[in-house]
Amino acid sequence: MTCNRVSNSFRSGGSTTTAVAAGISELDLANAITQTPGIVAGASFVAQPPEGLPHDVQTTSLGGFPTDASTYAILTSGDATLADTPNSSGSSGANDGGPNVRGNTDYDVTILKVDLNVP
Repeated sequence: MTCNRVSNSFRSGGSTTTAVAAGISELDLANAITQTPGIVAGASFVAQPPEGLPHDVQTTSLGGFPTDASTYAILTSGDATLADTPNSSGSSGANDGGPNVRGNTDYDVTILKVDLNVP
């Protein structure tokens, strides 16, 4: 579940900048994208950029989010705080210093693994 800007955002959420930098954990992000309280058993990053602000939790309506709660999580390949800013040029994003994860054309990849309690 990775996102690039608002068009691929997650619903509901916590906030992070490399998870811990903003005081928000991977578990906070996972809980932010779920609709059912208590369903998340754990969460961890499989991959995340080493720098920047690639993750965030928002309360302000943006692109149809939130859908079910008052907050939602954003995971990006850039700067989540720019999610409401048009990506209108090659310089209107952020480089978070992330290496390739799958192949040789992906950069600043975020992969959040979410463990669920299945009823």
